[in-house]
Amino acid sequence: MDDGNVGESMSIGSQKAILKRKAKEIGIHCYKFYVDDGYSGTNFNRPSFQQMIADIEAEKAAINQYRAHMKMIQDQGVNDVLMRIIKDEEYHIMILQSLI
Repeated sequence: MDDGNVGESMSIGSQKAILKRKAKEIGIHCYKFYVDDGYSGTNFNRPSFQQMIADIEAEKAAINQYRAHMKMIQDQGVNDVLMRIIKDEEYHIMILQSLI
């Protein structure tokens, strides 16, 4: 619920602070918040929600590109790195989709 303040609500700010603290505690240093302050959670036509959907699609496209590169590259070391990147991207997608 929006608290009527200009900018981010106190509730959103508190939630982000908790998440930042937890992320630091478990060693996560790179993260992104999707915040649609003032919008109902039942409304899927929210700017940040739509950005999250676009980010999922971009990660899927990146995976396809990495797989295409792996077919062209004959260096096992490079392919191992690309496979690790693909696994990370798949993990990101799984996390994002769990939020939907």
